[in-house]
Amino acid sequence: MSRSYRKNPIRKSHDGGKEMKRIASKAVRRQKELPLKGSSYKKIFNSWNLNDYISYWPLEEAIEAWYEEENKSESYRHFHKRYKTLENFLNWWKKEMFGK
Repeated sequence: MSRSYRKNPIRKSHDGGKEMKRIASKAVRRQKELPLKGSSYKKIFNSWNLNDYISYWPLEEAIEAWYEEENKSESYRHFHKRYKTLENFLNWWKKEMFGK
């Protein structure tokens, strides 16, 4: 079976805050034993730890957000404007949360 999909509805984004990037830079600069040549910094700090935001959004909360948006005014209905139906919205949610 392919392992190309996540098992949990988690969305990771690499924009915004830079706290982990700062920590990684400090770890690399303070390393004394390893001469830093080329990509040897990868041996000190793993790049998959550099997610700025990680958000967990389960299916129940996504459906709840869709129905809560129905009570808002037209200018605040972002999901309804873009996806039109709940089915289209859930297809987007599935692709966004479980795709890599």
